[in-house]
Amino acid sequence: MNSPKEPLLLSAINPFALAEVVARRKFRWNKMKNPHEKLSEIFNVPQEKLFAHDSIIINPTMRVEDGRVHHLKHSEARRRMRRFMDDETRQRIHHHGKGRGMRIKGLTLENTADRVMQAIALRSDSDFESAPQPPKGGANAKEQFTPIVAANDEQEIWNPEGIVWADKGSFFQDHAEWSDPMQGALGDCYFISSLCSVAWSRPYVIVNATCPAEDGNEDNPYHLVSFYNDKNKLESVEVSELLPVQEDSLDYKFARSSEEKEVWPAVMEKAYVKWRTGGLSDRPFYELIEAGDPVEACRHLIGGKKTYRYTANYGAQMLFSFVTDNSLYGRTVNPMVAWTYASQPEGYDYSKAQLVAGHAYSILGYILTDDEQRYIVLRNPWGTYGAVQGCLQGTYSSKTSKYLSTIKLGENGVFAMEIMTFKKLFAGMGVVK
Repeated sequence: MNSPKEPLLLSAINPFALAEVVARRKFRWNKMKNPHEKLSEIFNVPQEKLFAHDSIIINPTMRVEDGRVHHLKHSEARRRMRRFMDDETRQRIHHHGKGRGMRIKGLTLENTADRVMQAIALRSDSDFESAPQPPKGGANAKEQFTPIVAANDEQEIWNPEGIVWADKGSFFQDHAEWSDPMQGALGDCYFISSLCSVAWSRPYVIVNATCPAEDGNEDNPYHLVSFYNDKNKLESVEVSELLPVQEDSLDYKFARSSEEKEVWPAVMEKAYVKWRTGGLSDRPFYELIEAGDPVEACRHLIGGKKTYRYTANYGAQMLFSFVTDNSLYGRTVNPMVAWTYASQPEGYDYSKAQLVAGHAYSILGYILTDDEQRYIVLRNPWGTYGAVQGCLQGTYSSKTSKYLSTIKLGENGVFAMEIMTFKKLFAGMGVVK
């Protein structure tokens, strides 16, 4: 199957990155004994609601009713978020007493909702009436995901409250690595997972996709970044390394690298925003790329042909073979991605499995154990919160012609899920080659 029946629009936000924007400080999540408890404390939302399959914090613009997915306008999502946060605040004030503050400096029950909405940038539609908008659904629904639309004004810049633009470091510290891309407080899980998949299977593509632009210099570098359009022809945009960061701390708001002082994932995200929206400004409208198709995003990065596999239509062995056919020595050689259902399947609990509804994941490869157990190796683009249900412990080793990679399962968002569990909990997977 080479295209989905309906546009595949995945828009989950990284709550760990969002929490840092809300609390206005960085956290070392991997050093915490219970990071999920800290998230609950920051958002003033119980863990069971925060990580529920219908979490408004993680997926504010998506609502599922009667099995159908509705992608909300930002004004509607804002009202929905306000109702949810206000209701949570009233409940907590009732239980804990009015005025009880949190341990996060400057964050109280009364201002949490405003902080969250500001961090997610849930604007009202009138705020950007002339901003470029994705096309509406129609006969060519499969083409809907790629709205290379005209910008509202070539001089228009995106400059939201609380954001400044700063150079955070060098493009590469070493080279493009699979663990570098980490999603921020933006609903573009589809793009960050595709960056990881490409950096893993074809790292040279990231290097070749960029080159120095004439407008830049050593003090203010500019990059010419190329993407493949709907006709598989390369198109390029110029972007600087100035990135949107939080005004008070200069910490990242959106995509970042796991390596400190490395900026290539953030610059690639910025270039993708500029290319997708068709603007000429070096400060493009980030919000306009929320929700998308990770298979299509992989094609934008490497060109080629897309293939989709929906788990409901294929047996476990066929799904496993789909991964092995695109792998060598246990690791993918063509970028592959997978995605969950917009709402958890009946009889299963995503929060207990540590999966996120309507979310994109990278596929790194597979494991076939000595007793013939089959596992698919995946990574959450958050860089944490890997799945636990039906998952293998230990390490994952994969070989290339030059070296052996060993990754510890359960860290950096990486997990190996048994194929039958994958079939039940994931909606589909795809590849580009």
